[in-house]
Amino acid sequence: MVTIDAREALARARQQQQAGNLPEAEKWFRYALQLQPSNFDALRGLGRLYLTSGRFAEAAAVLDQALQVRADVFDVQNDLGMAQARLGLLDEAAVRFKEAIRLQPTFAEGHNNLALTQLRCRQPLAAAASARRAIELNPDFIGAHISLGNALQAQGKTSEALDCLQHALRMRPDSAELHNAFGIALGQSGQEEEAIPRFQRAIELRPGYVRACNNFGTALQNLARSDEALHYFDEGLKSAPEDPHLHTARALVWLRQGDFERGWPEYEWRLRLPDMRRYNLPQNRWRGEPLDGRPIVLLAEQGVGDTIHFVRYVPLVRQRGGQVILVCHEPLIRLLSRFPGIDQLLPFGSSLAAFDTFIPLASLPGVFGTSLSNLPAEVPYLSADPGLLQLWGQRLRSYRDFKIGIAWQGSRDNPDDYRRSAPLEAFGPLAKLPGVHLFSLQKGEGNEQLRRVAHAWPITNLAGRLDEDAGAFMDTAAVMKQLDLVVTVDTAIAHLAGALAVPVYVALAFVADWRWLADRDDSPWYPTMRVFRQRQRGAWSEVFSRIAAMIARP
Repeated sequence: MVTIDAREALARARQQQQAGNLPEAEKWFRYALQLQPSNFDALRGLGRLYLTSGRFAEAAAVLDQALQVRADVFDVQNDLGMAQARLGLLDEAAVRFKEAIRLQPTFAEGHNNLALTQLRCRQPLAAAASARRAIELNPDFIGAHISLGNALQAQGKTSEALDCLQHALRMRPDSAELHNAFGIALGQSGQEEEAIPRFQRAIELRPGYVRACNNFGTALQNLARSDEALHYFDEGLKSAPEDPHLHTARALVWLRQGDFERGWPEYEWRLRLPDMRRYNLPQNRWRGEPLDGRPIVLLAEQGVGDTIHFVRYVPLVRQRGGQVILVCHEPLIRLLSRFPGIDQLLPFGSSLAAFDTFIPLASLPGVFGTSLSNLPAEVPYLSADPGLLQLWGQRLRSYRDFKIGIAWQGSRDNPDDYRRSAPLEAFGPLAKLPGVHLFSLQKGEGNEQLRRVAHAWPITNLAGRLDEDAGAFMDTAAVMKQLDLVVTVDTAIAHLAGALAVPVYVALAFVADWRWLADRDDSPWYPTMRVFRQRQRGAWSEVFSRIAAMIARP
């Protein structure tokens, strides 16, 4: 080997790479770099090998080295962007794709990669423009048509998105990717039944198509066809046994069924999903062993409602002898500062002092072997500020009617929001009840709907007075403690009311989030909660009629 120069080593690396012998190719690329550490072609080749092998961190490091040698090569800029995107480094990836396009303006793939990154950054207008440019450069670029459809869908332009994908399907009716994308768009617009044949066709065209199996199973689950959903998740796992999307989807079915024994271990696959990479999770994961006074970091890696739900496990961590550091959403800091057992609260992005171990908050149920018979359901485990309780008690004292707080709109960033949120008008049966006064707990998104009912309903809009000075959820918690009932869709308001032990009715979609289980009208997590499920998909009026009848019952 000592007689081989860098050029010969590079030739052998390429030969082995073409033959599919990647370990041998890697060896020769590395040998070439031993001889010439700044060999651009060896760096580019090794970086591409790592990228196509799914070794994205290594790919990013090597491709960055390549660009330090030569920054004017558009495909290396693009490759580094792809590695960064897979690592969740979306801002950095966008910079690379833009540089690739600057160097090669007719590079259609670069425009589409930028569109995909902009979609993940929730920039649908920019993504649509990038996808359209890719299509202009290459009208047969199926991926760009899919990106454009997704960008239009993200803007709420469902009919345009479907038209875009149908147009592409007329050009390429044999494209499994297009059938899959069309099915996704139909599902996201609430047309799961219509999505089914699209996913079926995608799998017919490409047997074992992992994404289609995942999407098909998800559509079936949204139709309450759980056993069929599990079949397609299992089918996909035959082709891709390490796919985190399929494992996570299967976990959610089991958890919804109350099969926690299988559900919790499977739920750990969520930590391998692309969006989780932004947390850069350390390796020293806690498995439940005694902590003996050592600090432990709990990471609230999901939404605000999820954090309120899972923070109940902090006392159990404390019982293992740990000093608890909770890293969570900054708006929750004030509310959770009243939670006993948390030694330190930090917002996301904080620098952490040395700590011995960590665990994502939503992994705690699995560590503690949670089942339906032993889950920690003692409430209240959150409390309202005494000063705010007194203040809101005085403000609401003059209302003598039965006081109901309502919330109807979750975050539109949630991909399931079209299912879980209800129009304000759906609450109409509550407004018609004699002796009832409604209080809007809705802030931000959805609050504009009040204009349509303000003059006809006995309702007070509290939005402008809630949580402006005291901090997120602080006024809301105090108000809830003054109400007779909270009625809400599946939002953080439901979790807050349950954690405060406030009576709460939750209106749920036909197939709801896993934590509400299936075929129950109560919640084992929250003893003061009742749930009311749609009996038909999208049919909210009947749900609120049942809620109104329950309230009116003597």
